[in-house]
Amino acid sequence: MGYPDMMRDVLDQARREEIKKKNKSLENLIIIDNLTGLYNQKYFHLRLEQEMARSKLYGNKLSLIFLGICDESQDEGKSGNKACHDTMKVVAEIVSICLSDTIDLAFSYSNEKIAVILPEINKVDAAAVVQEIKRLIQKEKRVDIKLHAGVVQYESHEYIEDLIGSADDALTENMKSEQGG
Repeated sequence: MGYPDMMRDVLDQARREEIKKKNKSLENLIIIDNLTGLYNQKYFHLRLEQEMARSKLYGNKLSLIFLGICDESQDEGKSGNKACHDTMKVVAEIVSICLSDTIDLAFSYSNEKIAVILPEINKVDAAAVVQEIKRLIQKEKRVDIKLHAGVVQYESHEYIEDLIGSADDALTENMKSEQGG
């Protein structure tokens, strides 16, 4: 093998690596929310179903958190959409910091809601994650961000919709209790 052949092989290998990177990037476009950089809602349903099946099969713990995000600066006349987008970006970054990179998953669920799947975590430890997220929001001196959370642990929920409904109900209940009603 001469020098030209060796160079061709090196260049071919580099091209293959570049193609792999581009393909991975395209795959991520399908499951990543553009605004927050978190996974999107469609991917949430797929992963939650997978994690529920894994939890059921192996008897592992699994918790689900719904975070309801309110930007109180919108009441003060700031530009609504931009303020909401900025708030979601800030909260998404903080949520990402608080999660284990290896197995915890965060998703942009709606314009004002983030979902977090915590495999191997019970409800008490999931609530501690919520407290850490709230602490970091306060540390950032973002008094305009009001965060509510619904935390549930997967136990006897047979269907994905049941677990999501339980988390949504817990979030609604938390919002009502914090608002005094």
